Amino acid sequence: MAGARVLTRAVTVFGGTALLATAAVTGTASPAGAAADGTIAICARGSYAASVELKGTHGSGWKSHVVQPGKCTSGSPGFSGRIEVYGHVSPSKFYIGSVDYRAGKSLVISTTGSSAAPDFVVNYPGGIPS
Repeated sequence: MAGARVLTRAVTVFGGTALLATAAVTGTASPAGAAADGTIAICARGSYAASVELKGTHGSGWKSHVVQPGKCTSGSPGFSGRIEVYGHVSPSKFYIGSVDYRAGKSLVISTTGSSAAPDFVVNYPGGIPS
């Protein structure tokens, strides 16, 4: 019976994680909206669309919407991992770079440049996490 309780808890934890990641994808905001703890904001400041994908350390994952140039979106995934930054020029998706992310800390990723020379800048509204 104790084994059944542990399994039930594990399923609840994983189910809760999946629900949290699904709910986080729906938000949109300006860079100022990234001030809330645990928010990842992506702003397409270059001449191409952009998106981010957070790959968690335990197999969890979260993706932003594709953001058109001059726009921003954000979400609160609730887990730590590596954020991969991508550019989009229809129909292609290209890798720009990556940055580590700690759950509970906020950051704003702004893509810059052109698809021929893409780049990104990371800002931490609450200060650089230690």
